[in-house]
Amino acid sequence: MTSTNSELKPQANEVNAVIDKLTEHIANNQDRHDFLDILHQFRHTFDTSTATQAHVTIHHTIPTADARPTSIRPFYKTPQQREVLHREVEKLLHDNVIRGSTSPWASPVILKKKPDGTYRFIVDFRRLNAVTKKDAYPQPTTEELLNRLAGHRFFTKLDLKSG
Repeated sequence: MTSTNSELKPQANEVNAVIDKLTEHIANNQDRHDFLDILHQFRHTFDTSTATQAHVTIHHTIPTADARPTSIRPFYKTPQQREVLHREVEKLLHDNVIRGSTSPWASPVILKKKPDGTYRFIVDFRRLNAVTKKDAYPQPTTEELLNRLAGHRFFTKLDLKSG
């Protein structure tokens, strides 16, 4: 779905700044040119806005077998932290990242202060994780993962927004 709202589209100068930062370390001019071509081809996928909305239609359940729901009391927050928490929850609701719930399960939120003074919104799912039925699919070993990387020249590291 394409939005016509200019607030939802990344600004060209912001995208160019991101692209420049992503390619400044590439010493080989041909490699840099090839990489820039790819980035410019997919420039529309860069999100520099704050008004992105999630549109997810996947139904997901967490298998907990017969475990009783855990409901953890919220951790203490200062008035300033409560205001930050309220704003973040309102934003997540508005952006359709979360929805209201009357579930008997409840996990506390932690606000971790970042170096710039803002807060990182973290949900402490340790109790839920402890009763979640684990997937038996075996994870590859470090050696297997390194072998898969052999012979490749470029790698991607993604930092998904509020992921």
